[in-house]
Amino acid sequence: MHIDSETHRDKIAKRFREVFAGSSFDSYVDSAEVTKLQETLFSATDLPPNNVFSIADIEHALQCLKSGKSSGIDGITKEHLTYSHPAVVIHLQFLFNCILMHGCVPDQFGVGVVVPLIKDSLGDVNSSANYRGITLSVICQRCLSIA
Repeated sequence: MHIDSETHRDKIAKRFREVFAGSSFDSYVDSAEVTKLQETLFSATDLPPNNVFSIADIEHALQCLKSGKSSGIDGITKEHLTYSHPAVVIHLQFLFNCILMHGCVPDQFGVGVVVPLIKDSLGDVNSSANYRGITLSVICQRCLSIA
């Protein structure tokens, strides 16, 4: 396999890292992006009543997640949460409310694995321009973003 004339897997991985670098930011380094995100969050007018997540919110978020999707770096899928003990939903509710109350998210929620997917299978599969990146994120982060 070769991408943009590179054949070694490390050089191909480096090339994709360069191509997809603009789709994320490091919250420890890029304070301007963090400030922008905070302004967006604090100006939201559709916050839940009393700014808390209910059990129904968590269950709804879990139902909205698509089944059969790949896991993030934690190895947990929607199915793990769906078929787990009901107490897991209570723990997620507690976690999400703690996040909301303290304004701090676990570092792992910001970590994802970017996987390149071919845009056009009839196009040039050897060009990085014919790929788009998808991020495999931690399932609890995806659940929080829906709740």
